Amino acid sequence: MGQKGFGHILLILFIAAVFGVAVEIFYFAAIKKPQFKPQETVMAQDVSAPVLKQTAAASPVPSLVPTTVPTSKPINLRETYTNDEYSFTFSYPKTLSVQPDSEEDFAKRFGGDNKANFTSYVGYAPGKLLSAVAVLDKDSSFDNSPLTIWIFDNPNQLTVDQWFDKYWYYPFLWGVFDKTSKGHVILDQEATISSQTAKYKIVSYQPGAPKYLYLEHGGKMFLIRVLTASDQTGENILQSFKFTN
Repeated sequence: MGQKGFGHILLILFIAAVFGVAVEIFYFAAIKKPQFKPQETVMAQDVSAPVLKQTAAASPVPSLVPTTVPTSKPINLRETYTNDEYSFTFSYPKTLSVQPDSEEDFAKRFGGDNKANFTSYVGYAPGKLLSAVAVLDKDSSFDNSPLTIWIFDNPNQLTVDQWFDKYWYYPFLWGVFDKTSKGHVILDQEATISSQTAKYKIVSYQPGAPKYLYLEHGGKMFLIRVLTASDQTGENILQSFKFTN
């Protein structure tokens, strides 16, 4: 073999070697590509991480829901007032107290003899007041009492409508002096109290937006005032009211 032929062989071998190296590099490069798959797995984990965090954050929510629902005070946190003479009872919070009231004390707070004024304007005496009680807060304000009960003698067994027609503004609604102007406080709604039907009117222009309820029972007329503007204390007490006979 000549020198020229030998050179061709060397060139071919060199090209083959270079090609082989190139193939090997390409082959190993192709094999190493799957080694980057774990990064894709890591990326998948990173993407799923917020989902796991959301699930972890969301799981306590059901247990928190009951704490956001307002609940009434347990019955063991309430006191009970019972009036044996007039056969009724009701419950009230321990933070409040029940105090007796009288026509004389009411007149002193009112600043005048409202009983005499009633007689003078209307032409006859008001109903006979037998007893009164008020639920008071720490300020002992009768005006701000969430619930007050006045009990009148009703020997003629007048119905609520008949009583209101005769004694509409005594003692709480002083200021309505005649039967024409009393139209804006006439009883227009009904409620059930101790399984009996009462009639009432909310007088929104007075402080506390009081509700005045009239309820006839056992030859007595119960006049109940409940303040409605501040909170539900008076309403809650009223719901516990019941007759014991």
